[in-house]
Amino acid sequence: MINKDNLKIAIVGCGALTRIFYLPVFKRLSVNPVVLVDPDLTSINDLAKSSGAKKISNSLEDIADDIDAAIIATPNFLHFPQTKILLEKGKHVLLEKPIASKEALVKELINVEKSSGVILQPAMMRRFWKINKAVKTLLQEEIFGILQSVSMQEGGVLNWPVQSTAIFNPALSLGGVLMDTGSHTLDLLCWWVENRDFELEYEDDSHGGVEADCRLSVNFMNTSVKAEVKLSRIRNMSNEFILTGTKGWIKLKPWGNVFEASDRRIEKYIYRQYTREELKKQSFIDLFTEQVKNWLFAIEHGSAPVIDAESVLPSIRMIEQGYQHRRQLKYAWN
Repeated sequence: MINKDNLKIAIVGCGALTRIFYLPVFKRLSVNPVVLVDPDLTSINDLAKSSGAKKISNSLEDIADDIDAAIIATPNFLHFPQTKILLEKGKHVLLEKPIASKEALVKELINVEKSSGVILQPAMMRRFWKINKAVKTLLQEEIFGILQSVSMQEGGVLNWPVQSTAIFNPALSLGGVLMDTGSHTLDLLCWWVENRDFELEYEDDSHGGVEADCRLSVNFMNTSVKAEVKLSRIRNMSNEFILTGTKGWIKLKPWGNVFEASDRRIEKYIYRQYTREELKKQSFIDLFTEQVKNWLFAIEHGSAPVIDAESVLPSIRMIEQGYQHRRQLKYAWN
């Protein structure tokens, strides 16, 4: 058994995500990274001091042999190559979304993970929202009957404090709002529906750059479930997910454990799992904390993480097929 107190962890990529979430989580868990990796060494000197990191580096290759595990929070195009390097060296990885841009690449990482005997955990932290876990149980136990449809609208004018322009460059980001927000939204959809066979239609507003607005229609085979997904970085959406079954419905927000249901029966079922106070208290920092704790527990005990790479294959395939079959999004004024 590995003791987390002796685990040498690197944080690779020290942009907004690391500053806002991962470093505060490490403080909360009384864990110090041994090294911070970022191409801009000047910008992370202060982070090294405040986080307790003993070293900074601008090269993953230079420090890979000196660590046991790493969190990868770099621009999307680096996720696959950096993770593969670390897995091949027998290092555990917590990998930010998207885990890769293509299903074949995810399978390649899974094969390396298995052959190296290490942990690769995708950072799909939305599965840790209590309401999302409650919905999963509702569906499994058919509390509102057989699921028939899912409507997911998410987005607003982009206000994330980006540290580089990578998010706006298709070669670096590997996509726009579908690859970014959609990695989380579609992961939830596939996790809830549990059906890996689907057909889809996809359209977005790209004219050569990254898409900022997109629509996805999914027909899950072998079931009656149909899903409509709308994502945006340029307009404020309703930001609600609606799941409708043969005996009721539930409406929830993409964040914050806020929900409505068609009847008291569904509400009572959820409140038997989590009290109102438990739902109100959970925050984004709690999600990241649970995510990191689960990863560390899996490493310490040699157990499978709650979220494994196999489970994200359907959502990655959905994104990949969307881009492959892309059509131009039409607006009323076109």
